[in-house]
Amino acid sequence: MKLSYREKIILAVFIAIAILFVGFLWLVKPKTQKLNDNKLKLEDLQDQKEEIDRKIEQIKPLQEKIKKIYDDTNKITEIFIPVDEVGSPVAFDKALQHYADENNVKILSLEVDTPEVEELKYYYYEGKDIDADLREAADINGNLQQQYDDEHAEQVSLSDREVETLYQTKYGVKVNGTKEDIWNYLKAIKEYNKALLINQVNISDYSFGQDAIEELQKKGQQIVEAVAPTPEETPAEEGGEEAAATEETAPEEQAQTPAVVTPDGQEITNTSDAQIVITAYSIYKMPEPDTETIPPAAN
Repeated sequence: MKLSYREKIILAVFIAIAILFVGFLWLVKPKTQKLNDNKLKLEDLQDQKEEIDRKIEQIKPLQEKIKKIYDDTNKITEIFIPVDEVGSPVAFDKALQHYADENNVKILSLEVDTPEVEELKYYYYEGKDIDADLREAADINGNLQQQYDDEHAEQVSLSDREVETLYQTKYGVKVNGTKEDIWNYLKAIKEYNKALLINQVNISDYSFGQDAIEELQKKGQQIVEAVAPTPEETPAEEGGEEAAATEETAPEEQAQTPAVVTPDGQEITNTSDAQIVITAYSIYKMPEPDTETIPPAAN
């Protein structure tokens, strides 16, 4: 079959269109689909980038917030004694020895119990609502119940708080001194800027020698003030030089502890032994948080 020129032109155009269509389906369309897929991925990555940028912007304020919480926590907990010091009587004695020296109190012994973990309970009065029915009957506007809830809000808040735990260590301190000196020593411990609690004080002689003197006076026994020997009266080999040094370095202490002597040689002083029980509270010190190191991503 012989085609005319015009038919050949039409056939050639048709073949060219077919080739272009097949080429589009075979080459262009997959590329177009891939391009569309890449656009979607790009949009997703851009969203991720924006999210990361927002998180990066939050890092600095978050670091500052963590640092502030850490500093505030240290200020709150600085009154607690470090855990590595509470079990040592040496460290405790070192911390409070200067109070004994300042108040002319002599520490005779110091014992320490094993540290224990105890609950730090909140102190509050838990009252019983005994007139709830009467209040409900009279409370036509709800004001009485609201007033009752407002008055007991703190009690409810404390009862709902989580009870914290911490280390506590009890120390038994035996001291000797005058009434005033022991009182000043206890006052100094009370004002010490650490978490210490004086639980118990037992004084051997609450009259600090006064009852014994009055008893002797009732019996008609003669008592005289004791006089400390001078260095000349005390031989050097018996400690005369040491006695002289004592007089020179501690005249106030000798003046604060006068004594009387009975004819039979009994010495009565205005001092007494006192057994003191002190509880020290302690916690572990929090290490400073590392806000610079980026933790590894979770698998």
